[in-house]
Amino acid sequence: MAAAVIVDTDCLADAVVEWVNTFDSISRPCRSIKDLADAVVLTDILSQIDPQWFKAARAAEYGDNWVLRFNGLKKLHKLLMGYYEEVLGQNSAGLETPNLTAIARDADILELLKLAQLVIALAVQCENNQRYVMKIQSLSQDSQHALMLSIETVMGRLANSTGTTQISPSTIDADMEGSITAALMAEKLELEKSNNLLSEEMEDLRTEYERVLEGRKELQHKINDMEKSLSQLTEAGQVDFILRTEIDNLKADLVKSENRRVELENLLEKQTAVITDMTRKVEETSRKAEEVDRLKDALDEFRHVADKLQKSEAIIDKYKKRFEEVTDLRRQLKLAEEQNQQHALRNAQLEEEFRKVAGIKPLVDTLKNQLSASETKNSSLQVEASTLAFQLTEARSKLERYDLEKRSDQELIQILEDRLKDMEHHSSGNPPLDREISEAGGGAESAVAIKMGQLEREVERLRADNASAHAIGAKVILLENLLEDANRLKAKFEEDYRVAHEKNIAFEKEVQELRSSSDRPVDSATALSSERQRASVDSAAAEPLRKQVKQLSEQLRQSMGQINKMAYERDKINHDLMDAKSTISQQERMINELRSDLAAMESRGQSSDESVQKIAAITKQAVEAQHKNEYLHSALKSAKEHIRMLDNQVKEYAAIVPKDDNFAEAIASLQSALSECQAENARQKQELADTRAAAKREQMLMASAWYKTATELQLKASARLKSATPDSPKSWLARERQKVIRETIRR
Repeated sequence: MAAAVIVDTDCLADAVVEWVNTFDSISRPCRSIKDLADAVVLTDILSQIDPQWFKAARAAEYGDNWVLRFNGLKKLHKLLMGYYEEVLGQNSAGLETPNLTAIARDADILELLKLAQLVIALAVQCENNQRYVMKIQSLSQDSQHALMLSIETVMGRLANSTGTTQISPSTIDADMEGSITAALMAEKLELEKSNNLLSEEMEDLRTEYERVLEGRKELQHKINDMEKSLSQLTEAGQVDFILRTEIDNLKADLVKSENRRVELENLLEKQTAVITDMTRKVEETSRKAEEVDRLKDALDEFRHVADKLQKSEAIIDKYKKRFEEVTDLRRQLKLAEEQNQQHALRNAQLEEEFRKVAGIKPLVDTLKNQLSASETKNSSLQVEASTLAFQLTEARSKLERYDLEKRSDQELIQILEDRLKDMEHHSSGNPPLDREISEAGGGAESAVAIKMGQLEREVERLRADNASAHAIGAKVILLENLLEDANRLKAKFEEDYRVAHEKNIAFEKEVQELRSSSDRPVDSATALSSERQRASVDSAAAEPLRKQVKQLSEQLRQSMGQINKMAYERDKINHDLMDAKSTISQQERMINELRSDLAAMESRGQSSDESVQKIAAITKQAVEAQHKNEYLHSALKSAKEHIRMLDNQVKEYAAIVPKDDNFAEAIASLQSALSECQAENARQKQELADTRAAAKREQMLMASAWYKTATELQLKASARLKSATPDSPKSWLARERQKVIRETIRR
């Protein structure tokens, strides 16, 4: 596996070198991938791709100074990221950042390939990308394959960081917050990287300074030894002159090293100032991130309020629909009254028609007799039609058989005629053969003549049979038409009879009802109408009660669902409280560690960057815990208000619906559940208050300890400064130099 990776890396490095050499505007040819470490060649290529954007990235020869190379690479990488985001409109957060320090100091091949991949992917996405794609296509197959794989890798990271999903209007604010947070975090990471680089440079400078001090000490020892030798060799003048010359040279070297040390000290002070600036920027970024979190919490609260408003609008719409339903019911009642009046008029019309139909009964009897006669005639016609159809089938089969025989006879006649012609033809040319035929087959001619006569008679008979069959077919067609007419008349008579019979039955039923109503006293009609009116009034009064009962049942079901939902929210709040407790316990452990560190610092009298970072992290966690506690408190408050509203609804429902044992038990169980929820919420509220108080106490203790430590350190530093002499040096380097000079003088 490792070998495969090395081969792939070497192939990609060769492909990058081959692609770079296709550009004519580079300042020098590229012989290996390490020639790109100073960013000069890459800058020339980028200036050819987009001179407007990369015109400020013109680089010079940096020689062996890796710090200058690092600054040039840093500017180049910054311009690359800006081009991706501002010109190409792509998010560069997903791109892999190369280690510029490794490139500038050691010319690391892997990191150089990462930087070259960014340049190649930029070239194939710019405005004149066809030109650079043609350059890639002009390379060898292996180089093309390696470059295409690297381009696909970069494009895949860009696609993953950019995303293609559509943003709904409800998530625009959340995405803006996420982008702001991501930008702040990216800036923070960049500042941390810069801080680390500066720290590394400061360590290098310290190492170099210590090395210079060691050299200075060695030179001082040499000078002392030479002075001792000079004191012993006072008699030898030439040797003394040589030694003095050597001493002067060594003093000059010492002055140079001292100047170099002063320069390094100045550079160290500058780097310290830069580190302080970076630390300040990191703190500002942290404050901005906290502000973003606070704004996000406020946005969540506004969304919660918006959801409540939407629910209220839905309830208003529901009541509007109920009012519309009441209006529809009134309109339906009015339509029912109108239909009742129409039915009364229809009843009077039916009574009038029944009186008119009394004289139509003899006509109905006549129609019945005609219908029975038509049915008898129809049955006889059907029998005759079936007989004729059978005869027609037989005649057709016989006709087909005669046709087959006729065709076979015609073929035989044709064959015989052909033979006769052949015989006549041969008789004219071969008289002996003719005589032979006449002698041998005289009886055959008579047989042929007899057969031809029989066939002619059969043909005549078949023609006669065919004519008779055509006559029978015409008769059958006529009978079929008559049968269809008879069936049509039968269907018409049956339909008329059915309609008349239904009318007769309806009239008889109405007459019976009228007779039964006429036998009753006159007051029965009024009593019946009053009973009908009373029933309609009772049904109209019962309908809203049914609807109200149904509505209250639905409200009870919704209340039970909301209670279950509140129980789930209670469990969720308990889980959040457990998480908050675990977080607080972790903070307590970290605070104890911080106290031990503070005690150690008090004993040593100095501070450290790690302790400062721990204090900042704990402060941030405490602030986050406070925000979380406030959110839980608001959630408990809203849950309590919701439970109180549900309790009022249940009480109203209990006041409306009649009392029942099962219903009373359900209400009692609901009330007990609500009381348990309220007790649990009160307990959680008390725990939350205790947690917040403990967190505040810990924060106050931590702040006071840190303030006390800082005050003591300042007092100690001021005391040391006061105890020093006015002419004594203030900086650490100056004090060390003074010590070395004193030791030299003593020797």
